[in-house]
Amino acid sequence: NFHSFGYRLLREHRTEANVARDADLLDAYSRAVVRVVEAVGPAVVSIHVKTRRRPKSAEREGAGSGFIIAPDGYVVTNHHVVEGSGNLKISLTDGRELSARIVGTDPATDLAVLQVSLPGLTPIEIGDSNSARVGDVVLAIGNPFGVGQTVTMGIVSATGRDQLGINTFENFIQTDAAINPGNSGGA
Repeated sequence: NFHSFGYRLLREHRTEANVARDADLLDAYSRAVVRVVEAVGPAVVSIHVKTRRRPKSAEREGAGSGFIIAPDGYVVTNHHVVEGSGNLKISLTDGRELSARIVGTDPATDLAVLQVSLPGLTPIEIGDSNSARVGDVVLAIGNPFGVGQTVTMGIVSATGRDQLGINTFENFIQTDAAINPGNSGGA
């Protein structure tokens, strides 16, 4: 039968040379992912937020992520990460903590721009989201649960997602990379 023929063909195809070639391919793939993380990771920051909604209410703490977009300290994150914040601190991957100020926010697109006073930062290289294709490998770098920088991997599941009722303007790239609380605003 066809199934047993296919299995036998696969089994016979698994020679030591093929196994070694597959191992080399996996190692090359792993090295490529590590290079991307090493290049992008330093531009991803952790954001620590303290908010006070009403004058007499208790202060709340939260965490999120962001990424450096300019060497003079501009950082992009999500509006919902910094909404209502009174005190913002950003942690760099080298452990330095900096106070940040909000330059502007746009609730309709859920974006916010922050600035820290530290020149010479290495910004992230912004790609072209219009070139994303279903099946592309993607990485998510952020600060989930406030535990520090982590990396997850997946693929682009869909592009052009809209009519979800999440934001005023919607054109999302859907991925199956794990995105956890605190990853918001990351790369």
